[in-house]
Amino acid sequence: MTNDVYDREALFRIVSTFPLIDSHCHNLLTSDASLIYPLEVCFSEAHSNALKDALQTSVLKRWVRHLAEFYNCPPTLDSIKQVRDLMSHIDICKTCFKPTGIQSLLLDDGLDALGGLMDVQSHLELVDIARRIVRIESIAEKILYDLATSVACTDQKVLNFSAFEEQLKKQFETYAKSESVVAFKSIAAFESGLNINCALNPEAVAIALGNFISDFEPLIEKYPNAKFVILHAAYPYTRQAGYLASVYSNVYVDIGLVFPLISASGQQASLRELLEICPSNKILFSTDGHYHPESYYVAAIQGRETLSKVLLESVENGEFSYEEAIKVAKQIMFENSNSLYKLNLIPKQIDNEEYKDVSGKQRIVKLKKMGVKFVRIGFMECSNQYRFHIVPIDRFQNYIINSGLTNMRANTAFPYYGDVLPENIGVNETGELLLKPDLSTLIHLPYNPKHANVQVFFENKLTPADPQFGKIDNSPNSLVFPLCPRTCFKNIIESACKDLGITFLIGTEFEFVLLKGTMPPVPVDDTVYVEASSFHVSNSVEILDRIVEFLQLQGIEIEQFHSDGAPGKFKIVTTPKSPLIAADKVIVTRQTIYDVAAQAGVKATFVPKPFKEQVGTGAYVHLSFKEINKSQKIVDNHPSRLSPYERSFIAGVDGIKKGMQLTTNPMLDIPASLSNEESIEKSVTERMPASLPDALKALKEDKKLIDVLGEPIIRCYTGVKEDEHKYCKSLGYEEQLKILLMRY
Repeated sequence: MTNDVYDREALFRIVSTFPLIDSHCHNLLTSDASLIYPLEVCFSEAHSNALKDALQTSVLKRWVRHLAEFYNCPPTLDSIKQVRDLMSHIDICKTCFKPTGIQSLLLDDGLDALGGLMDVQSHLELVDIARRIVRIESIAEKILYDLATSVACTDQKVLNFSAFEEQLKKQFETYAKSESVVAFKSIAAFESGLNINCALNPEAVAIALGNFISDFEPLIEKYPNAKFVILHAAYPYTRQAGYLASVYSNVYVDIGLVFPLISASGQQASLRELLEICPSNKILFSTDGHYHPESYYVAAIQGRETLSKVLLESVENGEFSYEEAIKVAKQIMFENSNSLYKLNLIPKQIDNEEYKDVSGKQRIVKLKKMGVKFVRIGFMECSNQYRFHIVPIDRFQNYIINSGLTNMRANTAFPYYGDVLPENIGVNETGELLLKPDLSTLIHLPYNPKHANVQVFFENKLTPADPQFGKIDNSPNSLVFPLCPRTCFKNIIESACKDLGITFLIGTEFEFVLLKGTMPPVPVDDTVYVEASSFHVSNSVEILDRIVEFLQLQGIEIEQFHSDGAPGKFKIVTTPKSPLIAADKVIVTRQTIYDVAAQAGVKATFVPKPFKEQVGTGAYVHLSFKEINKSQKIVDNHPSRLSPYERSFIAGVDGIKKGMQLTTNPMLDIPASLSNEESIEKSVTERMPASLPDALKALKEDKKLIDVLGEPIIRCYTGVKEDEHKYCKSLGYEEQLKILLMRY
């Protein structure tokens, strides 16, 4: 597999799950104040009647769509407000913050134009760390107000500037020593730019109440040891802000307010302009969130989308490597602010499930708009048959997502020949489990446009008759049903990542046969491997085209497809994906092939030998791994030219964990053609199991695999397969083939 595939996924994963330090934002409104001020004040700087016009901008239309998907309601401002009216203020805040991945808030509490702000500490219900940015003008205004009030009560006509200066310095010293304060902020640049007069005449200042009278001198050059952060990307002068950061070591640029107050294209353009010249270690992410929590949510989501798109384009344009782009993402999202403000935080990777959950709910809204009426809730069982229940999409949305769908435990362990439960497999006819949807797998079925499909995890549903009833808590491990294949697979992959520092990719080749008739099997053509005439049959061309097009619409990336080496046989090759995603896409691919072929009036089958005297069909799995955080592999003098990890990986199942050594050279001969002497010489001395009973016996004796997969899964799987083998022994070839063609 190419590193490009790995690194592209790694970049998306980092941008989606790396935590954010919100380096500049403002306090949320209190519960009472939030009832007074409309939601739209967060997404426009317009006021009063001008807010009505702001609703006609692409910016506000976009955030309405974002929030409608988030709140699962029609895309109108009134609908969003109706949903919010049913929630408490703290629930709205927690709901909005949970999917943002914001780990720390740096709050400028000087934006109090509306009144009624939550204090800094109250924000700790939403994030791990909340610190204060002190606005200089707010302090100065308060001191001036108090002094002016005292002067008004006397005969003095001139304010005592030394009294103002003394109190201001004292306040600065107090805040500078406070652990809750990370920075000071001034809005002077909004009024006069950065060419601020720093040489003050106290007498003139006292008379003018703050007017500066001497020649201008650049502020940045005057105070080279102070760190300056230009807020809001200096929009619309973003390129100029980037230039200042590139030529002055004490200048940084914040990209808040860009999200979400300008359009998607504008957001991308601003970030591109910064990256043209600004050092990446000087760009700080922020939401400029204020008043209502939705402003944080929309800005965080749009910020991640923009960062992902711009960085990927930079890689494709050759400006960054993937490793450099990932580093830039981490810098902007977290590391730069962590260093500048000396927060000393350790990044807490966001749980992917939170993002999957949000995107899944958004997908439901889109599916309903597309006319989807029903959802197939599907699972794979021991005999490799895909089964599903169908529920109306409203029922799925309002109940099944959270509560799951009740199913018989026995449904996980039927043999392929019929719904008859074998004995002594750890599952009987009693008991239930819950099918809990994994919303990350929710997809539209384009060949059946009123239907969607979702994969599930199995969870325990205990009744008083169960020995475990009342003895388990609601922790994730206690809820898992032991025969859940997706949970088992997920745990194995997570363990490999955590314990061994490796990640996998899996690519799949699907071989199948199209039949015009089943008994006896009649193929749609009689061609050979990649032979052009197989696509002279118009019906075959149309079927293959439709299959591939529908797979692509479901997010299945196709590398190639062609006819294969038997009558009616075809192959489709898909791109590699991470293991659980790849396994889910195997199910999607096979079901699409089955269903589209059936719609065309032919039978698609994955039976290994539909024709007794012809080449069979197979399913090729291309498995590769990569060491995490290793940019270059370790090379020694081994003749294979493989790294030690790679050799252990090839040496055997769990080879890396056990440190197994690869002791054989590459096999360039056909093993079955070797003589005994040649086999011994080449260390080819053990055969794979020659029959199903031998393979099942070996599996039951493999303590390592039992430990990894779990005894319940091994017991159930081997029991079902032994039962199937016993049943088939009583059948002739044609009877077996008939059942197999019916099921597969």
